[in-house]
Amino acid sequence: EESCRIVIHTRTIPTEDSCTGSVSNSYVLWTQTATLVIDSQSSTAEGANLAQFLKNLTTPQPLTVYVTHGHPDHFFGLAALASAFPSLTIYVADPQIKADMITTAKTNPGATPDVVSFDYADQVQVYRASTLNVVDVPLEIRVGFVDTEADIESAIADPASSRLFTGDVMYWQAHMYVVIIIIIIIIIIIIIIIIII
Repeated sequence: EESCRIVIHTRTIPTEDSCTGSVSNSYVLWTQTATLVIDSQSSTAEGANLAQFLKNLTTPQPLTVYVTHGHPDHFFGLAALASAFPSLTIYVADPQIKADMITTAKTNPGATPDVVSFDYADQVQVYRASTLNVVDVPLEIRVGFVDTEADIESAIADPASSRLFTGDVMYWQAHMYVVIIIIIIIIIIIIIIIIII
């Protein structure tokens, strides 16, 4: 019997104010009977790329998408995925995440018409159980992280493999890129002090 396979689909999204762009990740977990995608990318184009990526993997149906939180880089690809996979099921862990998605889609200036018109109220389901078992592996839903980038975030844990699939929950009060820049500055200062001494 084949075990659950995992791949991380990463895309770098160019932004107007950045030379490096932003990174949008989706985790893809699949078995012979089902596929789970955690977060759906940051745009319709990236969602379409993810859909093609899934088709190239010959991922089995049914397909379920779990959205960790209501920021655009985690769910703006839903409309493209739903178009490519009409029987798609979409879950979030908390009603506030669903509300955040609806508000963000309607108010974000980067939202394309298909993102704005997607029926989040009908298509997105609040999954209230603490265990998600769509890929024949019991996965734990963890919700309620504090001091993160969003008001409410969630993650999926696979206790059997000791894996934690997060959105931005790992930032904890400081965006990851700010922390990296601070570490680089500290290293440069240390090198300068060593050279001077």
